[in-house]
Amino acid sequence: ESCVYDKPQNPTELLIDARNKSNVLINMRTISNISTDSISITEYRTNSKNSTPSLKELGKYIDITADDAIKQNLTTITIRIYYTDADIANANLDEETLKIHYFNDTNNQWQILNSTVNATGNYVEVTIEHLSTFGIFGEEKESASESSSSSGGGGGDGGGKARIIKKPETAEQKQVETKTE
Repeated sequence: ESCVYDKPQNPTELLIDARNKSNVLINMRTISNISTDSISITEYRTNSKNSTPSLKELGKYIDITADDAIKQNLTTITIRIYYTDADIANANLDEETLKIHYFNDTNNQWQILNSTVNATGNYVEVTIEHLSTFGIFGEEKESASESSSSSGGGGGDGGGKARIIKKPETAEQKQVETKTE
C-alpha cells in the first residue's frame, strides 16, 4: 500500500547555511522536524558526471544527499548557489544566462531547472522537490557583440537597471589553471 503525503499548510523550515564551506544556502521545507545530521552537501569544481549540457559550465557543482527519513518528509527545497565575479570572468560566461541544472540519474542527462540569477547578490537560486547533484551552466559571453547591443533589444521593465559593462582584465583573472603533464 503506497502512502501519499499531503503537503501541510505550515511545513517545518530548516535553513542550512553552508556558505563558508561550499558556497550554498539551502532552505528545506519538510512535513515534520528533521535532524540535519543526515544531510550531506559536497561541492565540486569539475563535472563528475559522464554528460555535459549544451551550455558551458561555471565550475560549481553541489551534491546534496540525505537519508530516507528526510527524503520522505521533504516538500520543497530552495537552493542558492553563490559564485564570484572572478568565476564568471574565468569561465567567460554571460551572468544573466546562468541556470542551475540537476543530474537526472534515470536518463544520465543534465536537465535545466527554472532558476533565477541575482547578479547583485552573486547567486543562482531554484526551488524544487528533490535532492540531486546540481551544477551551474550558462551561455558563453560573445566578445564583440557587447558594443553593438545598444539598439534597445527591449526587456521592457524600464526600471533603469544598469547592465554590467565588461571589466578590464586584471592580472588575477588571467591566472587560469595551467597543469603540465
